[in-house]
Amino acid sequence: MDMMIKKEKLLAILKENRGKHRGIFDKAVDGFRQKSIEALEKKIEKIKKGKLENVMINFPIPEDHTIDYDRVIRMIELTEEEVIKLTEDESRMYLMDDWAWKRQWSASNSMYTDTRMA
Repeated sequence: MDMMIKKEKLLAILKENRGKHRGIFDKAVDGFRQKSIEALEKKIEKIKKGKLENVMINFPIPEDHTIDYDRVIRMIELTEEEVIKLTEDESRMYLMDDWAWKRQWSASNSMYTDTRMA
């Protein structure tokens, strides 16, 4: 089912969702760095003490989809229409912040933050 929404309201929702997304990503990057450094330092200490230690560390890199928000925001900003028609899928992504990548993004980033499906 399609819906109509005022341009300014849509932009406000998209910008709010973008801000939340970016905040979680930034926290995940900090957590990734901290977790990686701690794991590597533990490995280094064991190796310095003479233990043969596997040095492979494999933490998933946090995902950032800010560009997806930026692209849609820019498209909406450039349209001359004051009321925008959204499909059901667009409504799910833009208004409900439920993108195709959301579950994977949430799972990988939640390893480093206390957020899940934010």
